[in-house]
Amino acid sequence: MESNGALFVKTRKRKEDREYKTDGKVTKFIIENIEKVLESDSDTAEKLFCDSYTSHGPSWLIGRHVKTVKQKNVIKDNYEQQLTSEIWKQLVDEMEEKLNKKVQQNMRKLLKKIRRSES
Repeated sequence: MESNGALFVKTRKRKEDREYKTDGKVTKFIIENIEKVLESDSDTAEKLFCDSYTSHGPSWLIGRHVKTVKQKNVIKDNYEQQLTSEIWKQLVDEMEEKLNKKVQQNMRKLLKKIRRSES
């Protein structure tokens, strides 16, 4: 298993044939320091890079932080809120009216059937 330091070096090393917008001085400096530690076969390299998942989290060395998706705070004004509430009330009233009509029709049909069966 590769250490996080080696993974960082592999994923962050710049390609020479590619042109970048920034010079990447900080990344180069970090990579050089990590390579120095990795080359010095010491116990500190193992402690620094292999146990990072338990002590620091999965992305502390890779350089990519997990960002949560934040919803935009949409501020509705009073007019918009009033309009939406009125529309909802109208829809509810219409649906109740349709339902009541349907129930009444079904009850009439049922009563007709009952009268026919009695006679």
